[in-house]
Amino acid sequence: MDSESSNLIDIIPTKYRDEPKTVLQMFNEKLLSENFNVTLKKNDLLDLVNYCLQRSFNSEEQFPPHLTIKQLSKYLNYSEAAIYRMVNHSEIPYYKISGKLLFKKSEIDDWLLEHHQPIIKSRISLLESNSK
Repeated sequence: MDSESSNLIDIIPTKYRDEPKTVLQMFNEKLLSENFNVTLKKNDLLDLVNYCLQRSFNSEEQFPPHLTIKQLSKYLNYSEAAIYRMVNHSEIPYYKISGKLLFKKSEIDDWLLEHHQPIIKSRISLLESNSK
């Protein structure tokens, strides 16, 4: 690691340190870039992993297993109006109990995975393997 940064966590902008998925994404981008080299001490790596895990556990505690529209809006970072539109078009899994909409978090996570768009390299590999 260069001499400018005394701690591995210093390369994460402060405003993102409360968002574990963003932190991991930033590290993936940095580590996958061709011009980024890093040497980690074992303790630094353990600190980073523990930090990300702790933040991840803390963020998961914010969301119960069944979400209201407001909670789902926060969880997905979508407007409530957008979620209502998806419900009206049956595009998202939901439950309606006594007129109240609820969303099972595990089903929402599965739904997100179903809508995952593969990266270009994956698509090219798939096309190449299908053409043989």
